[in-house]
Order: sequence, then structure tokens, then C-alpha cells
Amino acid sequence: MALNNLSLAEYEDEAFSGLTFDQETIADKTFTDCTFKDCAFREAVLQRCSFQDCVFTNCDLSLAKIPETSFANVEFEECKLIGIDWTSAHWPKFGIKRPFSFHQCALNYGFFTGLKLPNLRMTECIVKEADFTDVDFTDALFSGTDFSDSRFINCDLTRANFNDARNYAIDVKLNWLKKTKFALPEAVSLLAGLDIVLRE
Repeated sequence: MALNNLSLAEYEDEAFSGLTFDQETIADKTFTDCTFKDCAFREAVLQRCSFQDCVFTNCDLSLAKIPETSFANVEFEECKLIGIDWTSAHWPKFGIKRPFSFHQCALNYGFFTGLKLPNLRMTECIVKEADFTDVDFTDALFSGTDFSDSRFINCDLTRANFNDARNYAIDVKLNWLKKTKFALPEAVSLLAGLDIVLRE
């Protein structure tokens, strides 16, 4: 049964498993301490919903739209989150300490421009061709993540941890780096934006 057809507007400590909401509109629902496992939300519209302390495991939210939906301490594990415009969600004026975390997820073609995401956890993920322009990634953890063809422009990467991350292209002149952690050999890519000549 679709969530839109349920009578309740609020769900707490509920487990949703193996359900399909593809191309459906789910509006004005609040989920607290809920789990979603093996669920599909492909091209769904999650409108003005609230997810707090929820866990998504092995779910597919590819091309989902999230207008005015809020996230607080939401964990995504082994999920597909391809082509999502995260900027359309509801973002409190003073930000959220940790809106969500991602582990072993696919976040290709994501749009994160202008977001404040301090303490973000994005570990062992595939993040190809994502847009990270003007993002605050202070104290973020990116270990083991593949950033092939993703753009970091004017980002605050203070104390961010890129150890074991790979395929990132970060221009040190266009981003703020302070005590940012990198590991060799991938860290050599940081030299690409400098006007220097490397000797082989």
C-alpha cells in the first residue's frame, strides 16, 4: 500500500521492507526512528516530509525529488541515490549538525551546491559527476569514496578527511583547505592546479 493511502501523518519506530513507491508522491509525512529496507522510491516525489533518526538500507531513490523535505541524522547504507537535487530539501537557516550519512552508496550526478554539510559522512561511496560548488564540508569524512569527475569549487574543506578516497580533482586555489587530510598517491593530484613543473 502506498504511504499516501495510509491514514497516519506520523510514523514512529516503524519498519518498512520490500515496498515499492516508484513514481508516487508521498507528501506531508513525518518519520521518526523508522527503517526502510529493500524499498524502491525511483522517480518518487517526497514532498514536505520529515525524516529523523531513520535508516535506509539497500533502497533505490534514483531520480527522486525531495522538495521541502527535511533530514536529521538519517543514515543511507548500500543505497542508490542517483541524480538527486539535495538543494531542494528543507534546510534550516542555521543548518543541521548532521543531516545524513552515506555508506557504500551510489550518489552519481548529485547536486549539492551551496549546502552546509559539516560532519558529513560519505564513506566507501561512488560519487561520479556530482556538483559540490560552495559547500561547507568542515570535518567531513570521505574515506574510501570515488569522486570521479565530481566538481569541488569554492568548498570549505577544513579538517575534511580524504584518506583512501580516490579520483578527486580539488584545485587548491579554488577551495579552502586547512588541516585537510589526504593520503598518497592520490594526493599528488592536488598539484595539478599549481603552476609548477614536475620532474619525472
